[in-house]
Order: sequence, then structure tokens, then C-alpha cells
Amino acid sequence: MTKTVFIITALIFSFSISFAQEKERKKIQASLITPISNHGANAVEYSNDFSLNATVGINGGVNGFELGGVANINKGNVKGCQIGGVANITEGTSKGTIISGTINLASDSTSGFQLAGVTNIVNSSSKGFQLSVANIVKEHFSGFQLGVINIAKSFKGLQFGLINISKDASSGTPIGLVNIIKGGYKAIEATTTETMHARLTYKMGVEKCYTIYQVGYGSYKDKSVMEFGMGLGSLFSIAPKHKVALEATTSQLIYDNQWKGINMLNQLKLNYHFALTPKLDLVAGPVANVYISDRTTDERYDTIHIPSTIYKHYGSKNLVATWIGFNAGICFNL
Repeated sequence: MTKTVFIITALIFSFSISFAQEKERKKIQASLITPISNHGANAVEYSNDFSLNATVGINGGVNGFELGGVANINKGNVKGCQIGGVANITEGTSKGTIISGTINLASDSTSGFQLAGVTNIVNSSSKGFQLSVANIVKEHFSGFQLGVINIAKSFKGLQFGLINISKDASSGTPIGLVNIIKGGYKAIEATTTETMHARLTYKMGVEKCYTIYQVGYGSYKDKSVMEFGMGLGSLFSIAPKHKVALEATTSQLIYDNQWKGINMLNQLKLNYHFALTPKLDLVAGPVANVYISDRTTDERYDTIHIPSTIYKHYGSKNLVATWIGFNAGICFNL
């Protein structure tokens, strides 16, 4: 039903392009479904301060407030607040608060707050706040995108979602599980620590904020320990060939192929990077560790070798331990 309504409103919007371009200002539009309204078939010629559409309404623009039961379709600009049950479709610019149950579609630029149940699509540039399952800006976005998928040709500000995609994020910060940034920061790091014999880390995003995925292998009491984790990091340049990375990660440790329970190693790393070549860095630095486990070995809640600790407490159901360790290895810049 929703798909059918959207197709119908999109076709009506396309048809409305042939209408007159000059917009006369009117106070009120009220429609059942275009052209059944107080402006009749000439509705697209008028820009209204207040527009109320029981189902699908087409007009020349809004300069105040518009409410549509199904869809609001505007040939001109929208300024103020627009609420559509299913869709808001605007050929001109949109400024203000735009809310719909399914989709907000703007052919020109937008600014302000956009909220949609499924997607916000802007075919030009946009600035402000976008909140939806998918936020898509064809040109430059400035502000904050919050969604499952955020896409912008370039952006300045913050993208927060599961997947963030951009061709240029030099002035922006993407935070997500997957950050696909053309020309962004990508690296593979191979390290060793006091708890893991070997750890392989993949980093993606931009230097100021990148997502970390890591796997590791170790052993304890002649049994294997596997590590699976993720986190966030930032890389700062302090001099030519010298950088410092601050990273926070959390990992689940799998001891002796036992996957149940809590066996978490949380780390805050401060790594020094020395560039041997533009593509290869030496990496080393201290690591603050917080280990929480309800897994037992020989009736003790631990599955890794723990060196001298700052704090260590064996409770009735788990172990909590903290200590300062190390991280050392090489980093391949992709």
C-alpha cells in the first residue's frame, strides 16, 4: 500500500512540473485530494502560509505550516514546518522542520531538521540534522546524520550509523560499524601483547575517528584462547614520521572453544607510530586493561595470563582485574 501511494504521488509530482512557475502568496489551502481543494486545478500556482491536505495535496510552496494525511507535494519552496503521513516531496528548497512517516524527498537544497520513517533523500546539498533509517545527500552535507545508512558525496560534521559512506570526509567524522570513505584511513596492524601471542587489527574511517576490528590468538594452561573484538580510535600527527594513536577496544575471549558466558577484555591503548615508509609503521605503547570473566579454570575465574595487577577481585560469580600491559608490532597503511 505504501509503495503504491508513493508511486502515485511521485507521478503527480512529475506531472505538476508543467504547471505555471510564478507563485502567488495565499493564506490557506485546504484539499481533499488535488484538484479537489479551495484552489482547484490552479493550486500549484500558489504558495500558502497554511496548507492542510486530507490525503494528497499539490501546491506551489509553503511559507508556514503544512500537514498532509498521505503526501505533501510542492512545486516551489518550503519554509517552516511540514508533516506528511507518508511522504513530503519538494522540488524547491526546504528550510525548517520536515517530518514524514516514510520519505522526505527534496530536489533542491535543504536546511534544518529532517525526520523520516524510512529515508531522507536530498538531490542537492543539505545542512542541519537528518534522522532516518537511510539518509542520502547527493552533494555536500553539513551537520549531523543519524541513521542505519548515511550517504553524502562530502560532509562536514558527524555521521553516526551502522554504515557511513562518503567520497570526502576530510572535514567530517564518521562513527559506525562500517565506514566507507574514499581517500580515508585504512590500515592493517599485526601486534603482540602480554595476553595475546598474535593479534590482527583492521581499521577503517578517517584518522580523527576510525572503527577497529580485531582478532587474536593466545594460550593459557596449554589451551587455546581466541579473541574477537572491535572499538574506536583516533590517530594524531605530532611530527613528520611520528604519530600517536588513542584506541578503545572491547573483546570477547573464547577459552578452549567455550563460547558461553562473559569473558571480556577491555583495553585503552596509547600507541606510538614511527613511519619506516609511507606504507609501513612501527607501533608500540602501553595498554590499560580491564578484564571481566565468569569463566573458570581450576575453579578460578580467569582464562588468560594476568601479570601484576593494579586491582584484582575474585567474587562469588566473576573476576575483575586491571593492569597496565603493552602492545607492539607493525602497521600497514592501505
